[in-house]
Amino acid sequence: GAIRGMFGIARPELPPELAPRVRPGQRLSLELVYALGSKRDPAARSTQRVRGMDDMVAAARRSIRELSPYEVKRKLKGEQVVFLDVRDPDARDARIKGAVNVPRGELEQRIGEIVTDPRALILTYCEHGRHGALAARQLQDLGYENVWNLYGGMAAWLADRMPVERR
Repeated sequence: GAIRGMFGIARPELPPELAPRVRPGQRLSLELVYALGSKRDPAARSTQRVRGMDDMVAAARRSIRELSPYEVKRKLKGEQVVFLDVRDPDARDARIKGAVNVPRGELEQRIGEIVTDPRALILTYCEHGRHGALAARQLQDLGYENVWNLYGGMAAWLADRMPVERR
């Protein structure tokens, strides 16, 4: 019992098919091997390469939905939409009319008070669509069901001459 506690192992379990074949004296050492083996050793060298921003955005894009500015105008007309600007405040001089600014780094802390309904229609956007894609993924992970990202971001919105508010 003392050794188990020392290793921080609550209840190490042997695979059931192995248990009958283990002699009583071997049991603890085998339990330790299995319990320790099931936790990743933080000192072990990582085989996976570190993912860059492009990889993260590509992964996010595979699991979110995106709309072009034209599709936003066509599909979301008349809908109650929360336009969520995830850029840093100093990085913007124009925004979509009525947008709420929550920088991506503050999303987890602030979104709950801004959007209380998990079914609310949310359109995330940033300057070029990359941070917006990550924010959309983050919102899905937080339980929001109806999230879209503006493909191409504010740059595409402006290029398509869509309406904006200047600050």
